[in-house]
Amino acid sequence: MKNLITLFFLALLSSLATADGLLSEYRIPSSDLVTFSASGAVARLCANCEPVKVDSTGETTLFEMNQQIDLKRATELYVSPQYAYVSLHIYSAQGDLKLFALRFGPFIENGGRADNNSTEESLK
Repeated sequence: MKNLITLFFLALLSSLATADGLLSEYRIPSSDLVTFSASGAVARLCANCEPVKVDSTGETTLFEMNQQIDLKRATELYVSPQYAYVSLHIYSAQGDLKLFALRFGPFIENGGRADNNSTEESLK
């Protein structure tokens, strides 16, 4: 059931685009997540980019791999990274950047195992 909910959530994310804004996913090295807190994040979204501030929506969803997590666990993963990459789902509209979801580690489809080409490697 959890996998079904997660797949539905991801389908919703991929289809969310309006005339006002666009939802984009950024897969970045964990080291490029400069700061993280309940109010949002500062992240370097590309190798040569300056870090940008992304505000939390107040309903930002946090994940560790396929599992939804709370702010405490997300903070632990930020302070002591266990994954090489994080994914930020950012909604942008009229110059505003809002953090829709943040995923630590890979999303693994159908209970399979992560491969190095499409998902993150564990740092452990």
